[in-house]
Amino acid sequence: MSEAKYHEHYMWSLHADKSKVFGVLNLPVEGEDFRQGFEFPVVVCAHDIHADNTQLKVVTDTLASSRIVSYAIDLRGGGDSVKSDQMADGSEATVKTAADDLACAADLMLSEPFCDKAELFLCGCGLSAEAALTEANRNQAKYRGIIVLDAPEQASDAPEGMAVLHASLRDSQISEKVRDFVNDVIRNRWKQA
Repeated sequence: MSEAKYHEHYMWSLHADKSKVFGVLNLPVEGEDFRQGFEFPVVVCAHDIHADNTQLKVVTDTLASSRIVSYAIDLRGGGDSVKSDQMADGSEATVKTAADDLACAADLMLSEPFCDKAELFLCGCGLSAEAALTEANRNQAKYRGIIVLDAPEQASDAPEGMAVLHASLRDSQISEKVRDFVNDVIRNRWKQA
């Protein structure tokens, strides 16, 4: 597959309490001119609790090479290098707060003209994998699928009928697995349309 050209943008989603969640958006070049009406599948990604958005670079780069938009967020209350607001009470991120951050970021993506609203996905790593599963279960109609990376042993199940990729960032084949997931789930839907 050839390398797609994309632009990296910094964006913030805003919770109702005005706390901000920082994210890095990788948008294919074609999406830069919104007047052309290009819509893309979007994957909202969250790092493990004590990391930052760069942890998922291999995933976001693979998605970009497949002309899929990714929005990799920094969780509130996460690691020292995150750019999002810290929790008002100084606490660290939890599965619930990470799920709330994913939901907030997903809502921002749904409001963007480049987002194919029928092709919204979540991706979480470690405890954020559990957060992604939590958010997918509480808002099933919003999401088409989920990428679950290095999930805890007692992780929740994905909603019935939702496309799921279970993988590990430590797997030397992670790029190929993400690319296959994209081709099997997203591209096949486009072919059927």
